[in-house]
Amino acid sequence: MGPCNHSKKEVTQFKETMPVVEALSNPKLRDYHWIEIKEVIGTEIPLEEREFTLETLIDLNVAKRKEELHNISVTASQEYNLEQQLETIKTVSYTHLRAHETPEHLVCRLLLEKKKKKKKKN
Repeated sequence: MGPCNHSKKEVTQFKETMPVVEALSNPKLRDYHWIEIKEVIGTEIPLEEREFTLETLIDLNVAKRKEELHNISVTASQEYNLEQQLETIKTVSYTHLRAHETPEHLVCRLLLEKKKKKKKKN
């Protein structure tokens, strides 16, 4: 393999690994996300300390798991956004909630109840 082929390989590895770098740089990632990330990659390297290098990620061949890692990062952002939305909702009585309702169902119900109350006032 000549020097040109080696450089092309490095450029390819770089391009394939950069989406993972972006996913792992998400500030919304929490400890439990990092546990999941390390399970996906199959490493005990303390990635959550964010002191890993591009070379480390290439050596771990993280590009082959970029979709899974991207999904974890997106989920972290969505969870964060949902938590922020829930914080803005005023306290309500939860005695009438059904046990099977998830936070997403709760948000929908609360928004519908708020809309109904506005219609009654008008």
